[in-house]
Amino acid sequence: MIFGLLETFNGSPLLLYLSVIGIACAAGGIPPMMERKRRRSIENALPGLLEG
Repeated sequence: MIFGLLETFNGSPLLLYLSVIGIACAAGGIPPMMERKRRRSIENALPGLLEG
């Protein structure tokens, strides 16, 4: 079903990209990935902040 929907956007790469990102956000996949990246950057910077 989803792959059939994405096949209809094959002629327009921008629309295909936006629909894939939209499906990922609707499924809840993107926000946790962004949060994990933010936490990792804070964790990696923490030793330098504590020493300084």
